[in-house]
Amino acid sequence: MKAPQIDLIIERRDCVINLCEMKFCCEEFFIDKSFYLKVREREKIVSEIAPKKAVIHNVLITTFGVKGVDILLFFPVFLQ
Repeated sequence: MKAPQIDLIIERRDCVINLCEMKFCCEEFFIDKSFYLKVREREKIVSEIAPKKAVIHNVLITTFGVKGVDILLFFPVFLQ
C-alpha cells in the first residue's frame, strides 16, 4: 500500500478526523476528476487505519477559492 501525502490531519476528541488538503494558486483552483479520486483514495486509506467509530471529513483550504464544481459535493468543509 502506497502511503498518501496529507497536508494536515486534525484528530479530534469527538472521533472526527479532518483530512486537510491545502492548495496555493494565483487564481481559483479547479477540481477535476483525478484530484477528486486522489482525495477519495486518501480518505479510504486513512479509514482503514482509523478507529472504527471515527468520522472522516475532507477539508480543502485554498487562497482564491474553487471553480468548475459544486465544492460542497466533494468537501463538506471549505475554507478560503
